[in-house]
Amino acid sequence: MGTIDGDDWYFKIIENAFIKNASPNGWNKVGNINYYVTMGNNARVYSNIENRETIADYNQQFNFRYNKNFSNDKNKEASVTNTFYLINLMHDIFFNLGFTEEKGNFQVENYSGKGIGNDPMTVIIHNYHFASDAVEMNGKDLVRKYFYQNCPFMCTSTPSDGQYPIIHMTNLDYATANHGIIHEYTHAVTRRMSSYGRNDNCFSDGNSSEMNEALSEFFASSIAFKKKNNPTKFGDLYTVPDISKYAHAFGEFFAGALSDAFFLVCDYYRCDPNMLQEFGNMELYELPYNPYYIDLRNAIIEEAENNYIIRDDKFFKCLLWIGFAKRGLGYNANNEIEYRNGNYHYINNYDVPESCKDYSYLI
Repeated sequence: MGTIDGDDWYFKIIENAFIKNASPNGWNKVGNINYYVTMGNNARVYSNIENRETIADYNQQFNFRYNKNFSNDKNKEASVTNTFYLINLMHDIFFNLGFTEEKGNFQVENYSGKGIGNDPMTVIIHNYHFASDAVEMNGKDLVRKYFYQNCPFMCTSTPSDGQYPIIHMTNLDYATANHGIIHEYTHAVTRRMSSYGRNDNCFSDGNSSEMNEALSEFFASSIAFKKKNNPTKFGDLYTVPDISKYAHAFGEFFAGALSDAFFLVCDYYRCDPNMLQEFGNMELYELPYNPYYIDLRNAIIEEAENNYIIRDDKFFKCLLWIGFAKRGLGYNANNEIEYRNGNYHYINNYDVPESCKDYSYLI
């Protein structure tokens, strides 16, 4: 697994990488069929959708050398294998964070008999290398033009349980962009879980699109144990007529708030993937439609209150409050706005509950 420049991840061979309780038959077997290509129960990755081309290894080793001096086009086998590995790994991690068959996860065969199945994550790698605006917008290839306008890098489509989600990559360069792959996979998880049992996507409109981006960005960074260091606070955000244009930028604020809370917990407890459960095991399908910052903050705090392991751990819960308060999303924060610097901004609040006042020095 790896990225193009190798700064954040590096390529190595990993044996028996699957997590047993999430993928009991491994990553290449569906029912009685044992695949020797980049297909299996959780994922299928196509490097050429027109020919339904996958990467094959009849020894099921998938040990392909990646040469960083070459483009990904010349590293196709290693690049596509990396995507297949990472999609499966995300399946297994999110399974253990609560995104199970019962909650509509992405699998062909549901071993528990719960959920619908027949919906593995499908990755389609296209071969688009875009030119200038003028060239692309005057082109006659309508599919290419659509991707240029709406999906220039990667994007995700997630229908309801029983219909397979798709991650589109415009070209092979993104097959080793692990941060982006995790980001897009998390979008699919968020959309599926938030619509579970009500056939709708509560992150589909308005300001909630920022929350969708925030959750994806938080997981993509935290799974690699990289802290978000952007300085944005709640009071830096302001109201705009069309929030969709700012969803990624404003979402960085809440991703940073989640990151602050997560790494505070890491500092005082332990830092391993299991700690992500507090942030990933929210009952997203119980959130209100179009949740906003305070709704998600409250959902995380409530999850801590209901978690039988940590519900009596006052300090743990206070660390969560402190992480949010550091970003101005404290106990008494609300959606009120004030006019300053030419825009209507939200108002920072650095309060914590009375029970956490003894730890306020950590803010």
